[in-house]
Amino acid sequence: MQIMLVDDDSAVRELLTYHLTALGHVVFSVQDGEDAWCLYQYCAEHNTTPDLVITDYCMPNLDGAGLIVRIREVRPSQAIILMSATPAKFEMEHPELDTVTVVEKSCKSIDVAEMLRRFHAKSVA
Repeated sequence: MQIMLVDDDSAVRELLTYHLTALGHVVFSVQDGEDAWCLYQYCAEHNTTPDLVITDYCMPNLDGAGLIVRIREVRPSQAIILMSATPAKFEMEHPELDTVTVVEKSCKSIDVAEMLRRFHAKSVA
């Protein structure tokens, strides 16, 4: 699977890229929502959008919610996982984004396999 990973924390990007690559995925990582949006537009113009976008919520320049809104304008069916330190708060503040899989981002190690399992379970439902 081709995955676009968006997070302003370089340590998180490196950790997730490592684990996702180890699981056999191809990962393109960028540091904020604006960079992700530029890359996504380029991919859309060349019919090579990623299979999955994994984005952080709180980022400079363009946050995860803003990125999701832009992506959905171009490709409403894009598979997206959003990482947030406060997933319940995000879901309450952004009910229009209810088709996004939201996972908790914490100081603990992120269980990448579990994150992908939750995404697949939600996308099948």
